[in-house]
Amino acid sequence: MMDREGHITLLTLSLGAIALSFILRAGPDFVYIPAAWGLRAPGTCPFHDLTGLNCPFCGLTRGFVALAHGDLRRAIEFNAMAPAAFIFIASQIPYRALALWRGNEGRLGARLQKLALYLIGSALLIQWLFYLLARLL
Repeated sequence: MMDREGHITLLTLSLGAIALSFILRAGPDFVYIPAAWGLRAPGTCPFHDLTGLNCPFCGLTRGFVALAHGDLRRAIEFNAMAPAAFIFIASQIPYRALALWRGNEGRLGARLQKLALYLIGSALLIQWLFYLLARLL
């Protein structure tokens, strides 16, 4: 079971990620802030910077931005798991708010959260392995 501070932290991070998805815009290999005259956000993947290869998480930020702007096809092109990850993060907002309001999250809720996280994490790794195989062939 998670303590109150943990719920507040996850609620705040989830709200921030979803809010930024609506504020930012996605370019082909970057995100930018349109209100700041197209100021690009810095790259955030050291694995890609070192190897030139995508990591399992590459494209998730651009995918979140595409989803927030209603572009499912483009989100999937950025990272096939972007829709599932976006839904998981967005679902944290009511889930954590309810847990804070009720004072607990309940065992079933905690187990479902873990299961969803493991499934999405496993799917990210599997799709990354397919990406690596495609690059090698």
